[in-house]
Amino acid sequence: MADSPFIADAPAGKTVTEKPRIAVRDLLVGYGAFTLMRDVSFDVMPGDIFFITGGSGCGKSTLLKVLMGLKRPQDGTVAYDGVDFWGNTQEARSRIMQRAGV
Repeated sequence: MADSPFIADAPAGKTVTEKPRIAVRDLLVGYGAFTLMRDVSFDVMPGDIFFITGGSGCGKSTLLKVLMGLKRPQDGTVAYDGVDFWGNTQEARSRIMQRAGV
């Protein structure tokens, strides 16, 4: 297994650097004045199995809504294959989501 989450296993003598499929940075999400989550950052690398777990009301479904394009975050970025999702046009977001499945 590689030492860094950004370095994939590679044949002996070779190094392969992969970019995250999903990159979330400094996400701030809430409802009105109520902040549900802040400073959420993570990467999902190609081939990863990624779990979102937690107690009732902690924001699991809200985070999924942000990732699926159903709820805009108050701040932060969500990028798919290096393309900023929420900082893009509706047309570009639609093209990104055509490659996703839930």
